[in-house]
Amino acid sequence: MPNKPFLFFLIFSLTLCSAFCLEASEKDLLVADTLFQKGNYTEALAIYSDFFEQRQQASTQMLLKMAFIHEGLEQYAEALYYLSLYYRQRPSFEGLAHMEALAQRASLSGYEYSEFDFFRAFYHRYFEEISLGLLGIGLCCFLVLSYTVVRRWQVAQYYFIILLIFLILAFSVIVFTKQPPKGVISKNQTYLMDAPSAASKVSQIINKGHKVKILGQQDVWYKLAWGERTVYVHQNNLKFIF
Repeated sequence: MPNKPFLFFLIFSLTLCSAFCLEASEKDLLVADTLFQKGNYTEALAIYSDFFEQRQQASTQMLLKMAFIHEGLEQYAEALYYLSLYYRQRPSFEGLAHMEALAQRASLSGYEYSEFDFFRAFYHRYFEEISLGLLGIGLCCFLVLSYTVVRRWQVAQYYFIILLIFLILAFSVIVFTKQPPKGVISKNQTYLMDAPSAASKVSQIINKGHKVKILGQQDVWYKLAWGERTVYVHQNNLKFIF
């Protein structure tokens, strides 16, 4: 039979430890914010980076601060990585334009954009809300038309055609607007391979900061779209954005 007092003590200790660690982390962030406000950017960045590495999450304000510091240090690859994470949560034309200008300054590819990119990012940011809204509107229209048919009221035929077109468009928006995940090359002197093998031919050697489309994965290799070519990169040399 389990020792209940011991289990209770263990659970209580773990809970207390977790709460203490969370409180300590929050205190560290307050210290980092204070350092940032005072202009001690490198010290603040060290704390932000440790927090991000441990949690793999950050608020939008923290991402902006990290991007701002890296840009000030002319560490453009890192700045673009955090800006991309920020943009995933807060899509905007200004964010796209700033990333493209920064990438051009650093000769990095993958940050070119169009107006459609913004609307697609906005759609994916609010995918659940938009999908539920479209499905809700379609369902309401279907129920209203079904009720009128049951009641044998006169309904113009074009209403059914409009409903059908709406449902087809809603289905297309939900299913066919999925975009491939993207990542950022995270290390200098990264080898782009012709095949998912260390023994394959090296297609090109690039530095960190380039944004790429991820087409798939095979073992420890990611399949990427690089210009007009398909290449492979080791998973240790790539960071996911979305």
